[in-house]
Order: sequence, then C-alpha cells, then structure tokens
Amino acid sequence: MFVPPLNSRLEVKWMVDDVNLWWSCVVQSITGKVDYQDRDVYSVLYSGRPDLDMPNQERREVVFTTNNLLVDQEDGDVMQWRMEGETTDPPELLCVGARVTLRGISGPEGRGTIAAIDELGCYKIDLEDGTSRSSVQQSSIDEHAENKADMVDDVVSLFGQCIRSDPRFRLLKSHNHKRITAQVDDLQTQLLLRLKSYGDQHSRAEQKALRELVTELRYML
Repeated sequence: MFVPPLNSRLEVKWMVDDVNLWWSCVVQSITGKVDYQDRDVYSVLYSGRPDLDMPNQERREVVFTTNNLLVDQEDGDVMQWRMEGETTDPPELLCVGARVTLRGISGPEGRGTIAAIDELGCYKIDLEDGTSRSSVQQSSIDEHAENKADMVDDVVSLFGQCIRSDPRFRLLKSHNHKRITAQVDDLQTQLLLRLKSYGDQHSRAEQKALRELVTELRYML
C-alpha cells in the first residue's frame, strides 16, 4: 500500500452541508502513535477555507488504510484521499442508511440497507430477510434510485425555502410567486429525469445533477 511521504500535499474528501468537496492538507508528521492494527498515525494540517466560513487551519490525526482511503482518528470517519493535483475522482462512498440491492440477487435476500462502511471501503448490509452481509465491495452493489430522488427533493426543497424567505420574493406580486414556484417544480422534474437517464453511475449522477442544479439556479436568480 502506498503511504504519502511527509510534506506531501493531499486532498481529502469531506462532506460539508451535504455536499462532498476536496479539501487540501499537508502530511506533517508521524505522531508515534499506532492504531489497533499497529499502523502509524499521521498528523495532517488542513488549509483554511474562508469560502466556507472556516478560515483557520486545522490539524487532524489520520491512518492511511488503502491507496485512496484514510480513517480520521477523531471522528472514526472513512474518507477518500488523493495527491493534490490529481484529477481522478473515484466513485463516491455510499452513505450509511442508503437503500441498496446486491447485484445478481433478487427478493428480500438481495435488498437491504447499508449499516456500516469499513476502513477498506467495504460495506455491511442489513438485508430484508433479517440477515446481514459484511465486507461487500461497492462493485457488487446497486444503489436504489429512490436515494437519488431523495437527494434531489432535499436540494430543491431547500432552494425553494431560500427563495421564499428572501425579502425580495415577498415584494413580488402573486402571479410572480406562482411563476417562480412552477419553475422550481419543473427544475425538480427535469433533474429526476436526468438521474434516470444516467443509469447505474451511482453517485457520479448525483454530482452531475448538483452541478447542473447550481447552473440553472443561477439563471433563475
């Protein structure tokens, strides 16, 4: 397994306000600590992000578990990492609680919910038949379309709330209220249609949908 050398600059994928983003950091030192598998614990220093109202640098301790995964020792979160400057964007890790189906297995024996993700990026799935499967690789899983639909519902609903709470919106006449509400509803429908057209690209479809959503919302504003 490749472990980045000291002073390397990395990007680690964080979820901030329900959006995944790459966050830059530098590998500063080996702390002298080890985890339960006798792996070295590293100290990394994250850059400040004034654009996210987080202007200060932050030091965290991590353990590298695979060529693109690490475990944050404070939260226990399994997170993706890459060398700074790389353009590869691996498939998003599936979320705990997501509804999934095991490929090639139909019925209650193949449908279930993600219960946990391990430090190697494999999943524990609680199945509808009352059993569980551990160490399931992501390539063996199909994510339910309902998860993506929920994502679109949440984002569009939040956008609608933001518009309605804007003082400028309250100054508009009622027919303009209805027109804007109709535009938001139409946007939601179009995004759901796009998600279906993307097929089994899983979270990549979510990322593309969100980018398109941001672009279209700018025109609406």
